[in-house]
Amino acid sequence: MKLDELLHFLAEERDLDLRGYKPTTLERRIRKRMGQLSLADYDAYLEYIRAHADETNQLLNTILINVTEFFRDPAAWDVIREDILPYLLKRLRTGDSFRAWVAGCSTGEEVYSLAILVAEYFGPRITEFDIKIYATDVDDSALNVARRGEFPPERLRRVRPEWRNKYFSNAKLPRVTREIRRMLIFGRSDLAQDAPISHVQMIVCRNVLIYFDSITQTNILSRLHYALDPGGILFLGKSESKLSNSTMFRPVDSRWRIFRKDHSQPGGEILRISAGRSNEVMTEGGSNKDQEVAQIKLYYRALLEVLEPGVFALDANDVLIVDNKSALALWGLSGSKLVGQHIADSALGRQCPDLVQKLEESHRNPDRPLKFECPIKIDNETRVLAVTLRPVNSDSGERTGTLIYADDVSHRRSFRPLSNSSKLRARSFSRQMKNWRLRTKNCSPQTKS
Repeated sequence: MKLDELLHFLAEERDLDLRGYKPTTLERRIRKRMGQLSLADYDAYLEYIRAHADETNQLLNTILINVTEFFRDPAAWDVIREDILPYLLKRLRTGDSFRAWVAGCSTGEEVYSLAILVAEYFGPRITEFDIKIYATDVDDSALNVARRGEFPPERLRRVRPEWRNKYFSNAKLPRVTREIRRMLIFGRSDLAQDAPISHVQMIVCRNVLIYFDSITQTNILSRLHYALDPGGILFLGKSESKLSNSTMFRPVDSRWRIFRKDHSQPGGEILRISAGRSNEVMTEGGSNKDQEVAQIKLYYRALLEVLEPGVFALDANDVLIVDNKSALALWGLSGSKLVGQHIADSALGRQCPDLVQKLEESHRNPDRPLKFECPIKIDNETRVLAVTLRPVNSDSGERTGTLIYADDVSHRRSFRPLSNSSKLRARSFSRQMKNWRLRTKNCSPQTKS
């Protein structure tokens, strides 16, 4: 048995999909677990998994390691405390909500770190606001630890003494206070597979992307981009540099991998990182050019909504970034959430498998549109769509995305082509009609002089 066969079994039979993880890291850690069990090959390990229902959790613990701590990289959390949270929170009024998402939360230390900083910012006024911090992970056992909020004293070494006294019980196994815990919502979610939480103002996703291959990383980043409100903050781990060339996010502090969802709003304020920590400045309003681009995007979105043809837009990595109602209805996908998904993993790709193949062909010929027909089934009815893939290139010729638009041509296919015998009869009838017209012309009465 090969590794990919074992991964297929885990995904299909145990709901543990590891196929987006880096193969070399994955193989090394699976073999480590096999060594702990004295199993020689994947076949033996597969039989062991079948006989032990809890083995998938043990394997997941071996793969993910779950290394985390309170206020890991203290200087980075200082930026969050002194600059990022004031920028996000100071405009809130009584009754307003603040939503954050800690993705890949492990045993919860970073979730509680963020919650403590939010509580410190608001002080006694925190009850005047609707604070929700969502915390998700794929590891159920780690989530159970996080929900309890109990940590050995040595795990609190980076927590300031005044915060420890204020936000933890004075027990042998200190527990986070109820005032902090009630801000948090824990749940199981697979970043690479499940739909993202939406409309959040901040995402903490530290040292999670490093486990995945580059394609899966790109897909996850698209999901995180979709989840954030305009101007929202993404806080990654210091080893994660995937966003260096991204057009979806702009750096706020490159050293500590703090980014902002790129957008432009006229009259915006400036987000400045305190002197001595970074020389980068982010303007919420952006330059005149940024505002012009934002205005164009507004018209673009409005235009898509009123267009009759179905249109999808992909970025350079074939991740769906825009759709319209006409497109979803045309493809039989009304109500589906496609934005943020790689086309190969989306309902659109499953509806028309040829689409993915044709898209790859389009990448090999980036200078011209590619047209083809795609039969699809909707409510047991076959529909034929004429599909056009239109490359979107920058002025320098670089492929920056793709437009997919389609038209229903089923009615054109309802006329069956003539058989050879029918064609012969038709030509014979045509000749007869021609001869009849000639005879009629020759027999017509002459005009008298």
